[in-house]
Amino acid sequence: MIICPSCNGPHLEGLRFQHRSICDFYNPEAQTQAADHERFRANRGRPVTRDATETEILLLEALGEIDPDHDAVAIRVTFHGAIWHRTIPTEETQENL
Repeated sequence: MIICPSCNGPHLEGLRFQHRSICDFYNPEAQTQAADHERFRANRGRPVTRDATETEILLLEALGEIDPDHDAVAIRVTFHGAIWHRTIPTEETQENL
């Protein structure tokens, strides 16, 4: 079972974890989600690609998605209803932008 490296909250899917309110990642993740929502709205509901935050880097390392000695990491952000989705862009997803 994959868990948050800070609070041991369970991994839900993608970069979504069920962080505990005492988790060191809870507030940074909430702030990133709010900023992503504004970026998404400003982009008229189209996916947005941005640099990964420090917290996302730590979560991606915990998931085994990136190595600790990684280069810069991009994150592709979409919202489906109220659900926040973040992925590492692939050539396929970049072509669909």
